[in-house]
Amino acid sequence: EKMKIAYVSTYLPKQCGIATYTDYLIHGITKVDPESEIKVVAEKGASPINREKFEVVPCWDRNEDYVEPIIKHTKGTDVV
Repeated sequence: EKMKIAYVSTYLPKQCGIATYTDYLIHGITKVDPESEIKVVAEKGASPINREKFEVVPCWDRNEDYVEPIIKHTKGTDVV
């Protein structure tokens, strides 16, 4: 059964270590388990992506109330 994984993080094209590390993690997971479904619940400014097993949803801002959009976009995942 495929694993549904959500990362709450900054993401590319943002230039920061956390965004880059998240990208490295995603590439590593897909090598080990290519069937996993991965979603990045990203800070606004990330490039939105919607592919079959990979999605980037830029939906929160660290200077605003970010809890609600993060919870909304992580429902249905196995691991956050």
